[in-house]
Amino acid sequence: MVTTASDLHASTMASNHGRWLCIVARRWKRVVLQEFLRGATSLRFCTRLPRNASAYRQVDHLLVWGRQTTIPAELLAAHPHLKIVTAEDGFISSRGLGLTGSFYYSLLLDRLGVHYDAQAPSQLQQLLNQHPLTTADEQLGQELVAFIREHRLNKCNLSQPALDATALPPRHRTTILAVGQVESDQALRKSLSPVRSNKALLQAIREQHPEAWIVYRPHPNDVRKGYLRGNRAYLWHQHCDQLACDSDISHWMDAVDAVHVISSTAGLEALIRAKPVHTYGTPAYAGWGLTNDWAEQPGRDRQLNLDQLAAIMLGRYPRYFNWSNGQFCDALSCLRHLQAINSQTIQESFYSRRLANKQRRIRLVRRLKMAAVRQVAPFGHWLERAPQVG
Repeated sequence: MVTTASDLHASTMASNHGRWLCIVARRWKRVVLQEFLRGATSLRFCTRLPRNASAYRQVDHLLVWGRQTTIPAELLAAHPHLKIVTAEDGFISSRGLGLTGSFYYSLLLDRLGVHYDAQAPSQLQQLLNQHPLTTADEQLGQELVAFIREHRLNKCNLSQPALDATALPPRHRTTILAVGQVESDQALRKSLSPVRSNKALLQAIREQHPEAWIVYRPHPNDVRKGYLRGNRAYLWHQHCDQLACDSDISHWMDAVDAVHVISSTAGLEALIRAKPVHTYGTPAYAGWGLTNDWAEQPGRDRQLNLDQLAAIMLGRYPRYFNWSNGQFCDALSCLRHLQAINSQTIQESFYSRRLANKQRRIRLVRRLKMAAVRQVAPFGHWLERAPQVG
């Protein structure tokens, strides 16, 4: 049993032992994986699956990111020794959007499947169904829930302002927060629900709650890309009463009566904040007796309380990494460190700044290549705005 931070670091390093082939296109994700796979005998990255069969002979673990890469059955039959690992960012993962290359504090490495694919088993589903829950698990869950609720932590921990009093929804009507997702997200494509778009989500909510005040919270990636500017914002107002783009999502959760999602992680954050949650897809936290589910939730074989769910989904399942000292750590230690950086109680270490600079170089090279191909802006324009990475 792991009892100390050094034991946890050593055991995680040992679990990484072996030869890894990682199919990951994004270079900034490779930077993250190099740290989360410390202890590997060898680590090789490819943009796509190699066609040459000899590439798999000296490989023990084949890692893919989410469901972006489909592994053919013929490849598995030809190389039965391969252990397939699926990587995804954690439920409380970073201090910024993945779109901007923010490195992850937690990562999900699943050796059975991926947590959002209800059509296939995953280690998370196995843990939620079968993990023998103890008093220690209950205590861990209570501490995680209390800490996240007190410090308003969420998946990306964006630096967004509190909700302005003038933007509060009316209290004389039932208020619903509808949380959108990036519509190319694999979590939507792998859902067992017919509701697989943000527009369909809003239409379903309006159909069930015609008198409710619906606040639509688009995914921050869509906001950053400008998908809700000008006429596009007007089109969204045809399906909702209010857009919530800039303020911190936890403040919006406090201001509404219920939260509706397809399969967004925001549903888990709303549960932690003691809000009624309605799901229209098949997120991993649904089907355990805590949510109001509009889709079938296969493979959920027992009832869990919030502390038990948090202990497994946030405590046992993810892998956490402290970028200040380069060590693997437990959930609470990582969240405390993340909160200290958010509140500027401590500064990020030279180690984490060096890795951040490396990721900035990668993003700068990518932007320069895009400029050269698309000829949308001169190189000098971006070079002047580029961060100092020296």
